[in-house]
Amino acid sequence: MKKLLFVLTLTFIGQQSFCQRVVPELNQYYITSSLGYSGCKDADKLDKLMKAVRKMDNPTFMEYHNTGDCFVISGDLRVKVVFLSNDGHFVKLQREGVKAHIWTVTEALKEK
Repeated sequence: MKKLLFVLTLTFIGQQSFCQRVVPELNQYYITSSLGYSGCKDADKLDKLMKAVRKMDNPTFMEYHNTGDCFVISGDLRVKVVFLSNDGHFVKLQREGVKAHIWTVTEALKEK
């Protein structure tokens, strides 16, 4: 399972060939991908997670998932983009009726 999560997260890096690339817009709704992208509780945790992915540092990657700071995002969730950072690469998402936010990368989104 640990290796599977790491492999799926590697799709964050480089070109995405499994689904179309979305250019998210604020206050617009999108559907999440079912490819197993990670989401985190805040932008700082997502940034650290992505640094671990780029370094191919599986123990650090898994540490964020094991502590509950990050998790695998379910596919086909309807989410609203409420903030963009890291030159639009990181997105802060919110589901209707849920107060908590999810931070992830734009590749985790599919068109509306």
